Order: sequence, then structure tokens, then C-alpha cells
Amino acid sequence: MLAKRGAFHVGRIAAFLWKGDDRWDEPREVLAGRIEILKADDGTLDAPIAEAFAMLERVVRGHLDFTDDLDRALKSYTLDEAISKALHTGHASRKNAAGAA
Repeated sequence: MLAKRGAFHVGRIAAFLWKGDDRWDEPREVLAGRIEILKADDGTLDAPIAEAFAMLERVVRGHLDFTDDLDRALKSYTLDEAISKALHTGHASRKNAAGAA
């Protein structure tokens, strides 16, 4: 169920891991550069997506409330908060080629 219904969360986490942050107010030039990176290599997001799925699984397994009712957890703000905490405490300094502006 996590793989099927957790796509939004995996996408959110993968974007953070790839970009190095969760800001979406970047200048047009930065966004255009990111799009070019994605167009040049269709495997660019493979590693961040795999890592994102693993992170989502760790976050879910780390909270009894989430594992008791996964369907409800995937719709909850509490899971969003837990993901944000995991991203910002575990990956706050992480930057990659896409994150460099």
C-alpha cells in the first residue's frame, strides 16, 4: 500500500533530496537549469526516488500510529510533519548538482 498510495510523499521527499531544499520560489533561470538536467538524463531522479521511498518507509515504521492505519496516515498532516522533520534534521546540509544555484 505504501508504494501505491504514498506516491505524493515519495515525490515530495525525492524533490527535496534532489534539490537540497523545499523552496519553490526560485528564479526562472534556476528552474530552467533544473529542467535541462532532467531532460539530459532520464535517470537523474532514480537514486533520489529510491532513497525517498526508503525514507518514507522509515518514517512510517517509526510511528506506531502510522503503522496501525497506513491509509489514514498517508492522508494525515502528522505524517507531513514527520517527513518534514526527517528531511530538515537529516538532510539540511545536503546539496547536489541540482541544489547548487
